Amino acid sequence: MHSKQTRKYFSNILLIFFIFIFCFFLAISNTHYSHTINEALLISNKVTIPDNNSPQLIFLKKSITIVNYLQSLLLKLDFDIFRISQITLLVSSLFFFTGIYLIVLNLLKSVFSKNLRIVSFVFTVLVLIFDSHLPHTDYPNTFFSSATSGIFSIALSTLIFGLIAGGKNKSVVFFSILLIFIHPIQGLWISGILLLTYIL
Repeated sequence: MHSKQTRKYFSNILLIFFIFIFCFFLAISNTHYSHTINEALLISNKVTIPDNNSPQLIFLKKSITIVNYLQSLLLKLDFDIFRISQITLLVSSLFFFTGIYLIVLNLLKSVFSKNLRIVSFVFTVLVLIFDSHLPHTDYPNTFFSSATSGIFSIALSTLIFGLIAGGKNKSVVFFSILLIFIHPIQGLWISGILLLTYIL
């Protein structure tokens, strides 16, 4: 019994390691400069706009999300803009990968009984490598783009649906709330759907 638990624990650690390494290489090889870096530059006081009535300043101040605050923290820690874009893309890739992996894993449970993790891992790798746009929303999207807020909203939505498929309700609530702070419209939409599903 103890050996079986140890083997399962080691298997989980190995899977997490391979997921992280794969997403790391994807983020490094597909990096775009993040569009949300301008807001982060303002928050971290690396850039100041002297005219408080500037339309650009008003626009930037009204589009600040939690991602901007995390990016500004990295700016204050003296990371350069390119590295911050890579880290941002790494996190969104991890969300995408985990969401797609959980969806595939739980869909395949009804078909296969062995090697689910290997099949789910390989399928998810292929989806991300071939950039197959699994989340499909009503506007063009990709896994790798400079549109950071859009990428994060789609990545978190994919993760939320993966967590729903896996029956992880507490995690669904947490990431739905987080989504509201990253992309308010998408977050409210997903939360509204989940609330209506719960009520009905």
